[in-house]
Amino acid sequence: MTLYTYSTMEAPQEDAPPASRVQVNSDAGVTYSVLSHSGTLTAERTGTNQMTAAELNPHHGDGSVFSTARSATGGAAREITSDTRITIAGVQGTVAFFEREGLIHHDGTAYREGAAPGSQVQAEAAPQVDERDFPGMPQEVAARIDQALDGVADAYLDPLIASGIGSATGEIDRAVMVRQMSSFAGVSPDEAASRVADMEAGYRQQADSVLTGTFGMTSEDIADFVGFCKTYHKGAFRDAITKQIRESDVSGIRNLGELYYRATAPSLNAVKAAGLQTRQLGEKPEVLLDGRWLPIASAARLGMI
Repeated sequence: MTLYTYSTMEAPQEDAPPASRVQVNSDAGVTYSVLSHSGTLTAERTGTNQMTAAELNPHHGDGSVFSTARSATGGAAREITSDTRITIAGVQGTVAFFEREGLIHHDGTAYREGAAPGSQVQAEAAPQVDERDFPGMPQEVAARIDQALDGVADAYLDPLIASGIGSATGEIDRAVMVRQMSSFAGVSPDEAASRVADMEAGYRQQADSVLTGTFGMTSEDIADFVGFCKTYHKGAFRDAITKQIRESDVSGIRNLGELYYRATAPSLNAVKAAGLQTRQLGEKPEVLLDGRWLPIASAARLGMI
């Protein structure tokens, strides 16, 4: 509510007209006054806006990783600088650290999410496929998918694949693909659901073999990895799934796995699977590196594992 008050002040001298003041009290705690005296208007502003500490952050409430910003001393961040601390995928680090890792960049005006266009990190995100590291789809996986597509005309493959990509990334309801499979293959809804499940299992097996073989991920890690991709790298995740389904190329999955491990701490089981010595002290698992016990989360943030 805004209140208006009007008052007349005594004239400072007998021959001068009285001075008058109009005062406006705003809900934000600011008082605006206009003083009229001898034909001269003077404006005044008193009081302060009431803001929470979090609202000092210019990214407050925008949902970006910068909305998590804290100053180097742990207080509210009024601006984003290289030593401002932000949180990505549950890991807190400085802006400089995440910029080096390619998860954010500065475009000359402000910090933005993602790698800078044309940066080395971006270039590494889409390397040439190494056939020694990424052979074609295993025969048993390919056979399972071919069988699931039996009876589907070539003209229907593209819309079915598009639905499969959308279902895998969570952008399309899986039921859409099931209905398409039933219509395109001329089978019952139950049979269509079974075929879709076989296709999903086949591609999942192919992707999981990369994540477990390259990074030692457990099933728990893989579930967290998928959530990480859907939350922070939707576009890259969609591209990786598209390459996998259309070309049997899983290099995009591997690149996302590298980003995941740069931004998150691997599980205790994953570190063990990599052949490193570990121990559990309270709630903080540790790994032995160069003769020193370090928290796994810290070692991961520093790029040591």
